[in-house]
Amino acid sequence: KMQMQLKQKEELGEALHEVDFQQLKIENAQFLEKIDERNQDLLQLKLTVGNTLQILNFYKRKLHYATAMATYLVKDIAQRKESLEKIAHEAIFVEEERLKAEILNKKLRRQLAEYKVPPVLNYVHEKMAVHDLENSL
Repeated sequence: KMQMQLKQKEELGEALHEVDFQQLKIENAQFLEKIDERNQDLLQLKLTVGNTLQILNFYKRKLHYATAMATYLVKDIAQRKESLEKIAHEAIFVEEERLKAEILNKKLRRQLAEYKVPPVLNYVHEKMAVHDLENSL
């Protein structure tokens, strides 16, 4: 009786093995199809990542250039402000000097206008007096 059950189990087992094998083949084919789909998705994602990295690198370079330009412009603005301050101080100094020169010019013109040349005859008499004094020494 036991042998009969064992024989039935073996026959049933072989049949089950064949059904299981077919089922496994179907499942394997489905899994291979899914793997292929996933590989295609992965390839597409890799391409997308590559494109995204190129775009990212482009914008990084652009940002680096913009940052460098901003730094340069900040320094340039600071230098120009400094130059402008120096020019403003120099303009104030020059204006003060101009005012001093104008006052001196007015003073000298006034002195020139008020100056009276002594008569020539007085000059000749003084010159003769100096000459006589020199001779007496």
